[in-house]
Amino acid sequence: MAGAWVDAGPCDDPDACVNGDVQDVACGLNGVGVQAELCAAGQWQQDGDCQDPDVCVNGAPSSVPCGLNGAGMQPLLCVQGQWGLDGACLDPDACVNGSAHLVACGLNGAGTRPQTCTTGQWQDAGACQDPDACVDGQASSEPCGINTAGTQSLLCAEGQWTLDGPCQDPDV
Repeated sequence: MAGAWVDAGPCDDPDACVNGDVQDVACGLNGVGVQAELCAAGQWQQDGDCQDPDVCVNGAPSSVPCGLNGAGMQPLLCVQGQWGLDGACLDPDACVNGSAHLVACGLNGAGTRPQTCTTGQWQDAGACQDPDACVDGQASSEPCGINTAGTQSLLCAEGQWTLDGPCQDPDV
């Protein structure tokens, strides 16, 4: 039969469609976005951009700068299409560049030394200004007496030498 319609069975082309039909299909980084398709010339064609709420692929790692001077790295992990923190900021810096402070120093820790922050670490910026002359509780002695042949015991209290008893002088 020439020119007659013959039913060959179901269509085997999965992309075939009826002109003018519209459908939404999954798209995007994790397949949760929506992409409109329009049937034209019997084939599905994209109609507009993929509307994807995801900004990353699930399970992907990344990192961003963090920390006192931005020298650290904050690990990130993509969960449900969004970046989330994956642990603590790994920051090698101990201080903010350009900041300054005083630290205790000296024989009894009563002195102070200035420090400034350079490349994220505290650096000494001057000498220790210590009012103490000795270490508390330390004992010593010095010559005493008429001919300085005697011995005077000394004891350090509050960073200063104090007499600890009378002069032991053999000279009269």
